[in-house]
Amino acid sequence: MGRKRYAVVPPAGMAWLRDVFSKEGLKTIGSLAIIYVFIAVFWSLWNQSNGQTWALQARSSLMDKNLGFGFTLLPAQIQVFNGPFILALVPVFSFGVYPLWAKFTKVTPLRKIAVGFFVTASSFLIVARVEAHIQAGESVSVWWQILAYLVLSAAEVLVSITALEFSYKQAPLRMKSFIMAMFLFSSGLGSFITAGVNYGMTRALHATSADVGSETWVHVDDAAGFVSGQKIDFQGDTGLTVKLADGKTTPLSGTYVVGNVDGTRQRLLLTDVVDRKPLATTGAFDPGKATVSTYRLVGPQYFHFFAFLMSVVGVLFIVVAVLYKEKTHVRDEAAEASA
Repeated sequence: MGRKRYAVVPPAGMAWLRDVFSKEGLKTIGSLAIIYVFIAVFWSLWNQSNGQTWALQARSSLMDKNLGFGFTLLPAQIQVFNGPFILALVPVFSFGVYPLWAKFTKVTPLRKIAVGFFVTASSFLIVARVEAHIQAGESVSVWWQILAYLVLSAAEVLVSITALEFSYKQAPLRMKSFIMAMFLFSSGLGSFITAGVNYGMTRALHATSADVGSETWVHVDDAAGFVSGQKIDFQGDTGLTVKLADGKTTPLSGTYVVGNVDGTRQRLLLTDVVDRKPLATTGAFDPGKATVSTYRLVGPQYFHFFAFLMSVVGVLFIVVAVLYKEKTHVRDEAAEASA
């Protein structure tokens, strides 16, 4: 009996490769990849509402999380509003916003995405305003951050849902799954953008010593540039132990807030992130093992930066949208059966 020979690549795989590496396939990939670079910036902002900077802001006791009617939210619960807002806004846009929009100008997927970018930027302006109140030591209602979630959810309807549908229609039949994977990759690229910004804005500090006790003051080379409410990070073996309110102790490590600045003695008062209360510590600060850093963008400046970035991306995207040549690929069952 002779041996059966098996193809290295099955026929379906060869057909897929021919489509992907065809002139039309490569052109489709290149065109959509440009779109996805812009959408990645949107995900860079959206991801911050999902357990990142927005959640960190919500941890502050200066944000009044009482909704009224006897309901008080936990910081991590605020982001749950995104889901219901999406479900509520989809029909609002489909049967209200888009038909009204169409009375003034043609509504296209790329125009929806462009508008969504500017809506996304406006949500960060709201969060920046909230952060400005918190940094100033003023109480602010959680309803302002909920409003920011509403605006961001509207942007998600305009950008994410539209881009997903647009991607599916622009992809040839055998490439639809591949294009969907590219679209999902843009979300990961967005997280990479955020990480890059955070890394670039980090500024190393030279902390020389610390005064411990009921208040903890850290001596730095230059305290003049600091403001109350500015975040400061400690990593490594600092040599200090924090006394918690429940009597337990923990090493001084992580993110804290500058409560006061003593420019005369070049030192900073450390407070906790949530209640802004001075830290009570023991031990001896070890400048050789501790890594201390702060951020170049302070308080609302951080959110203003991303709002500005998203606005610039929106302007550039308008140019791309004008030049983009759409080609819709619909599913042809007869052609699919014969393929």
